[in-house]
Amino acid sequence: MVTDSYERLRKLLDELFQFDRADLDFGIYRIMNRKRDEIGRFLDKDLLPQVREALGTYRDTEAEYYERV
Repeated sequence: MVTDSYERLRKLLDELFQFDRADLDFGIYRIMNRKRDEIGRFLDKDLLPQVREALGTYRDTEAEYYERV
């Protein structure tokens, strides 16, 4: 379930950055296409693990709350 959520988030970010649009090769899109691999590494290695860690903190807090109730 959690993995599915991260997969959906990753796909959403790919759509946001429009990595699937090879026809966009002007202005900012040209820069984004050239930096595609770097952006992908950032998402996979930096951003998503931080999201997972932050949400894990809330999940633990929520579990503790429901154990007390």
